[in-house]
Amino acid sequence: MARGILALQEIVRTGVTPSLGAGDSANGHYFDNRSQEVYIQVKNGDASPINVTIVTPGTIDGMAIPDLVVVIPATTGDKLIGPFRNDLYGQAEQALSKAVIIDLSADTSVTIGAFVMGDVNY
Repeated sequence: MARGILALQEIVRTGVTPSLGAGDSANGHYFDNRSQEVYIQVKNGDASPINVTIVTPGTIDGMAIPDLVVVIPATTGDKLIGPFRNDLYGQAEQALSKAVIIDLSADTSVTIGAFVMGDVNY
């Protein structure tokens, strides 16, 4: 199976009710990062902590850039992660040229969503 795309939920002045979907540790997730103003929210309701890995595809001077690994605590873990610079995290995925790739170490009782800042112009 292919990675699952996270639909971007726009944060607006009047508020947004977050919608989180089931995590998928077998296939992973990705989202469109053209704006570089995206945050992800990951909740963990399982009895064990999980790792969320944001994949970095690049190298500097021939050395791989380490992936960003964020630990989500057990039971009530809830973290917002981001934003993500395309020069570090952006890569091609499906039809997107500026995608961010997310891997989960487990997905039991894990939910995830992606959020982007809305238009600030009046």
